[in-house]
Amino acid sequence: MQEQILWALIAAIVYALSGYFKNAGDKFDKQKFFNTLMVGLVVGVLQVALGLTYDVAYSFVMAMGLVAFIENICKAIWRHLHKPKVRMITPLAK
Repeated sequence: MQEQILWALIAAIVYALSGYFKNAGDKFDKQKFFNTLMVGLVVGVLQVALGLTYDVAYSFVMAMGLVAFIENICKAIWRHLHKPKVRMITPLAK
């Protein structure tokens, strides 16, 4: 039980730090870091409360990630195929 909460917090810390290092040069935002830790804590507590094993949680997250990935691919294809036609507008002559 405590292990699931601990892993969720570790994941939140790694995620928060990766976001910070991704934007090199930005000032460290303590509030954003704290908020991410709280989300990790909530995720861990929910995992315990719902009785989700690691395997079930992993499968859920993998499926969720695939849904997001496939949706983005579909949107990219759709937008590429249905680009709006750009029309040149010329000013009216007096």
